[in-house]
Amino acid sequence: MTHHESAAFLVTLGVLLLAARLLGALARRFGQPSVLGELAAGVLLGPTVVGRLHGGAVAWLFPMVGPRAVAFDGLAKLAIVLFLLCAGLEVDLSLLRRQGRAAVMVSLAGLLIPFSAGFATAWGWPQLIGTGADEPVLVLSMFLGTALAITALPVIVKILKDLDLFRTDFGMLIVASAVVDDLVGWICFAVVLGMAGDRAPGVEFVLTCVSTFVFAGLVLSVGRRWIDRALNTCSKGDHGPGVGLGIVLVLGLAGAAFTEWTGTHANFGAFLIGVAVGDSRNLQQRVIRSLDDIVSGFFAPLFFASVGLKVDFLANFHGPLVLLVLSIATASKLFGCWVGARAAGIPDRQACAIGCGMNARGAMEIVLATIALQYKVIGEPLFVAIVLMALVTSAASGALIRMILGSVHGEHMAATGAAGAFPPERSSNGAGWQSALVQREI
Repeated sequence: MTHHESAAFLVTLGVLLLAARLLGALARRFGQPSVLGELAAGVLLGPTVVGRLHGGAVAWLFPMVGPRAVAFDGLAKLAIVLFLLCAGLEVDLSLLRRQGRAAVMVSLAGLLIPFSAGFATAWGWPQLIGTGADEPVLVLSMFLGTALAITALPVIVKILKDLDLFRTDFGMLIVASAVVDDLVGWICFAVVLGMAGDRAPGVEFVLTCVSTFVFAGLVLSVGRRWIDRALNTCSKGDHGPGVGLGIVLVLGLAGAAFTEWTGTHANFGAFLIGVAVGDSRNLQQRVIRSLDDIVSGFFAPLFFASVGLKVDFLANFHGPLVLLVLSIATASKLFGCWVGARAAGIPDRQACAIGCGMNARGAMEIVLATIALQYKVIGEPLFVAIVLMALVTSAASGALIRMILGSVHGEHMAATGAAGAFPPERSSNGAGWQSALVQREI
């Protein structure tokens, strides 16, 4: 970049960060997760609103090509990697192990039912679903099934943290289920991309699957012990938080690079490394606080705001297609996760809340749709429909969880301790479930 382009790039970051923080604070003021305000900032500043009033301003602030666009895309990629690294640090593996059976049942039902619904919809109405797509009906059907099955782990984590539910059994169950959903979903998407353009999945696809599962197993087993020893060595000297923070960042970036290289996704590597690092007894709390301040104050708002810059929601808008995708995606995900949760013995009210949490599609869905559009698997109308579905489900997820479970009060959760995984069913007078809301792990 020239010095003029560098100055413009810094202005872009400042404007987007300011809008994201302001609208995020506004959302919190009205009792909503800040991620909704951050997403709205991108929508307002992007082609949907400002772009229609003054297209030149959007083109100057957020160019689609050139060195500034490349730099911004790289920063957005780094932002989501660091956000998931930070989120992984807060995952309690003991809670995940305790929720293992329930997480598997919720994730499997939450995958199979939406995938079947999406596949059948595209297979039955290919002219409506595949407007503008050049691929065979089978490829299109597999893509829509995958798109409806996948869950947005970053958005779910952000919503749970904003609602003060992340470090609870309830939150850990949703996160564990979302991790499985995303892993399986991206593997299915790799199959779709392999079939696009008359290509068939082969050795490369098999290697991707094997390397992903081997990496996850190694990181969460022997990797945890190696990381714990490294942090133990670091903690013996009076190095300050900088050395520990550097080790965590290097490990997180290395894990993200590996999973990106194997064709899965950088997000998984960063999150898995975060889980392994967070399980260490030698991880200093000041390292966690330093990283969380950096990510939540700068990187996360920029990333979630950048999501709204990707599309013009009025261009290529197809009302019936948007309504169809949104209704099928929501109904199948809610029903699937509810079935899985009920089969795991979770009470009806909490099963509904789990379905609402898993229904958030968000940025992961937009990334998937963008790649599919680049590969010409889908056309622009379906791309817009999927993006709108992702934003609507993300916006509704936190509000629906709050409505179902009731208001979350930090002091209330601290007082209840960690006696159980889920609140009791609503009593006949309607008071029982609120007084023993989701127990928090302190």
